[in-house]
Amino acid sequence: MMNWQDIKFVISQASAKKSLFRAFQNLEFKNRVSISDHVIDLGAKDATYEYHNLINKAPNTKITFTDLYPKKSEILKINFNNEFPIQTNTFNNALLFNVLEHVWDTRNLLSESFRILSPGGYLFGLVPFMFRYHQDPTDYWRFTDESLNKLLCEAGFKDIEVYSHGIGCFTVSINTFSNLLRFKILISLSWLIAILLDKILSRFWPQNKTYFLGLFFKARKPLTS
Repeated sequence: MMNWQDIKFVISQASAKKSLFRAFQNLEFKNRVSISDHVIDLGAKDATYEYHNLINKAPNTKITFTDLYPKKSEILKINFNNEFPIQTNTFNNALLFNVLEHVWDTRNLLSESFRILSPGGYLFGLVPFMFRYHQDPTDYWRFTDESLNKLLCEAGFKDIEVYSHGIGCFTVSINTFSNLLRFKILISLSWLIAILLDKILSRFWPQNKTYFLGLFFKARKPLTS
């Protein structure tokens, strides 16, 4: 459940020219992701994604960036449909943000993520749900909380947590149409009205919570197999 501080953060993202979809994802980065030691970012593009300024990093954090089409020489090239060129039990945390929907062999991606994590390590991820078709370079899937739980469990993960964000039919709708508004104040106001209407509607119509923009997930590799 969003508190007033969360709502203010989301609304503030309009001034930064973010979409409502991205604003809710940024809230997840800020509130739910904490990393340390050796970390791998799966699907990092050019390693300049803004979420690295939002997630909580310990001072000793060292990040290895990867992508299928790396834009810099220091970014490790990985085809997520194949075995990763990485030793088992290498990383303390793995980041998988807005990647699963673009990979055909999602089971391989998750099982390989599990393999390269050290025992006790965490996988953090985000996927869109009620969001437009977007090729990068492909767009295959949309996931529910049930499918994510099953896929992560099959890969070997435990302590699986899945959270929806951008909840409600008004929020989902305004994410689609607010980009047509020209002025930031109008965008911010439309977001606020949509969020408040959904908070009210959800009290009387539980099905409103089945409309959401995306899902955040967190899962742990057990200390012993």
